[in-house]
Amino acid sequence: DNEQATLVEEERIVPLVQGENQVDFSWANTKIDPGSIVFRVLGGEGKEAPDANVLAVSYPPNESALVWTVSASDSGSARVRISYILGNLTKNFNYRAVASNDETTLDLSQYMRLKNFANEEFAGAGVWAGFGPKFSKPIGLNETKELLIERFKSVPIEKTYTCNPAEYDYLDRSQNKLRVPMHYVIKNDKEHGLGAAALPFGKVRIFIAGGGDDPQAGTAFLGEDWGKFTPRDDEMRLYLGVAQDVVVKRTIEKNETRRVSGSLYDQELIVKYEIENFKQKPVRLDLVENLRHLRSEVRPDNGRDVQW
Repeated sequence: DNEQATLVEEERIVPLVQGENQVDFSWANTKIDPGSIVFRVLGGEGKEAPDANVLAVSYPPNESALVWTVSASDSGSARVRISYILGNLTKNFNYRAVASNDETTLDLSQYMRLKNFANEEFAGAGVWAGFGPKFSKPIGLNETKELLIERFKSVPIEKTYTCNPAEYDYLDRSQNKLRVPMHYVIKNDKEHGLGAAALPFGKVRIFIAGGGDDPQAGTAFLGEDWGKFTPRDDEMRLYLGVAQDVVVKRTIEKNETRRVSGSLYDQELIVKYEIENFKQKPVRLDLVENLRHLRSEVRPDNGRDVQW
């Protein structure tokens, strides 16, 4: 889950003699967390495999190394696994979203980008993001590699328009026109073709398919947004820009103050919306009013939340 820390596990065949053995592990110019190193004996190799156990571990002073003392019941080879947390082998996620021409579905491709600046080479390593498929990929020194994790076809989406004066303010205050952002809303659940795992935070490049039945019609770039970390059954909202064909005007039509007692007042407001849709089809418009923001428009904020 930490993009700056990667769990690395190595399996090796170690020759052992009967009795006590010393197994050395050292590293140089790599950002290994010494407190995270774990040594496990998985079993012997061959028919005459010895039983082996870790007796102790010691850290030579002023060295990037440690030594395990391992007991063996007989001479032979044992398979061991060494695990540790490594820095500078980083990952991040990004997406490519291509909406259908009617904006009812989109194809979502999820990528993981690996950057190996750990000063260690991983030849034929198994790579796993913690979800999705596992890959066997060599990762060279100072190499950046992008892997396609999943591709989700025809994910149902809803295009929304939102008015929220507290968050988005006015587009033209002189004409009382609100700014109306547009979003594609993706639901991360099985009903919408997703929901196998959380969607990690990452940049989303958004496109829309060309019109008609021709698959070669191409795509048009709509923009980019940062997709938030989206648990299962939650929603990811992708920003598309400000609407020009849905116009919303907002005015405060009534504003009356009535003293209740002392410094306690009731404020009666009527907020009026005028909505024009210049599109050829209905749209979903979400209207959000923050009452504390609304109060600050008509009187000073006293630091307390609104009761209504």
